[in-house]
Amino acid sequence: MKHIVVFYFPWKELSGGPYYLTRLANALAEREEYSVFYVDYKSGLSEKLLSTNVNIIPYYEAFTLPIKDELTLITPIYCAPFIPKVNPESKIVFVNWHNFCMQTLVDTWRLDKRSTQGFLKVLYKDSAVFFLDITHLMAQNEWVDRKLHFQFHKSFVPITIEPTSVRANQDLVREGEIQLSVLGRLSDDKVYAILNLFEQIEKIQTNRKIFVHIIGDGNRRSWLTERTWRNIHLDMVGTIIGDELKEYLANNTDILFAMGTSILEGASIGLPCVVIPHNVKPFSLDSFTYLQESKGYALGWYDTQIEELNIQTHSINDILKDVYVENKKSELGNKALAYVKRYHTDNINDLISAMKACTLTYREVERFACRQGRIKVLGIPIARVNSTFDGSIKYISLFGMKNVFQFCKNGEDKKLLFRGKPQDIIRIEKINKKVVVFVRVPFVKL
Repeated sequence: MKHIVVFYFPWKELSGGPYYLTRLANALAEREEYSVFYVDYKSGLSEKLLSTNVNIIPYYEAFTLPIKDELTLITPIYCAPFIPKVNPESKIVFVNWHNFCMQTLVDTWRLDKRSTQGFLKVLYKDSAVFFLDITHLMAQNEWVDRKLHFQFHKSFVPITIEPTSVRANQDLVREGEIQLSVLGRLSDDKVYAILNLFEQIEKIQTNRKIFVHIIGDGNRRSWLTERTWRNIHLDMVGTIIGDELKEYLANNTDILFAMGTSILEGASIGLPCVVIPHNVKPFSLDSFTYLQESKGYALGWYDTQIEELNIQTHSINDILKDVYVENKKSELGNKALAYVKRYHTDNINDLISAMKACTLTYREVERFACRQGRIKVLGIPIARVNSTFDGSIKYISLFGMKNVFQFCKNGEDKKLLFRGKPQDIIRIEKINKKVVVFVRVPFVKL
């Protein structure tokens, strides 16, 4: 009998997550002993990426998994609050793939310090989490209270990328010009990395025109376009994927600056690839690393992690000198390609090892989850807070009555419902990191 494996990641945005998980699903489905399923929104990105060997289960709000048999469910760690009900003996395997995973989990699940440490202890005891690289392992271990006397061990399932026949131009794209590309989402967790890169480029003294191609899109696009850059000729390319992306990089780029899955796109065609440090807040740092100098499968890191990682770094000026003065474009591109072939083309055995090591069952996760999101008065639970997967709708159940309140957010549009009826919102404020909604009282018309 085949072992059932379900990848659970309903996601609407174009990002590295679906690429990572669908490649794992495709590789696992080639093994005869596994029956593989993938949960995503209908017409989501995964439909274009999954092989015919993987069964797609459409996701919808109030989702119920149609499989009743024992299985293994794989999902990002911050999705723990949204795991659907499965057979109690099913295994739950988490992946930590971002330095901000734990903060997102704590905020979403409303975990206090005691609950956070309790959950981490469960994960450690049952070997229930694996990591993309060493930076995510470091980030998760920072959350462990030293009094507990444990640290998570190295359990890596690195990002992979499929081979391609496309090859980058070995010569400079245009003589007398500097042609750089930045690939990735223009989101809160990426944009500060790009702004820091731009600020370092602005310091360069050169007679060459500097062109920077921004490949990708996101809610922070305007942060790049609204500013006036002295040295940079900005080209907002937008989102392109697949062979079109590789061809664009090959014909328009001398050096790619990126992180995560994005940097592998350039390395796979033999481009010089530079990892850009990042953070979720502004920073200034002229320290960048060639992909082939990375350690522990890392394809990106916080600016604060560089010293602990002990990796070699270079200034922007030195990197541009390597390519445009020392003529090392071909040499650096070939080193990046060799690095990808060695570390980022096959990870299925790592995944299988992580699944076999895990002993965490849904029964244990459910027992922990039922204690979270409760509102107490004098120690007595009177209400429970939960939300939809994407966080756009939050529910409050009161005295056993389900979904008494609903708070809905769609962009700038916000509304509050009481027993399904819209209420008149006066204002919304953030007080002590909590969102407080002021409405007209009473809830009935006078």
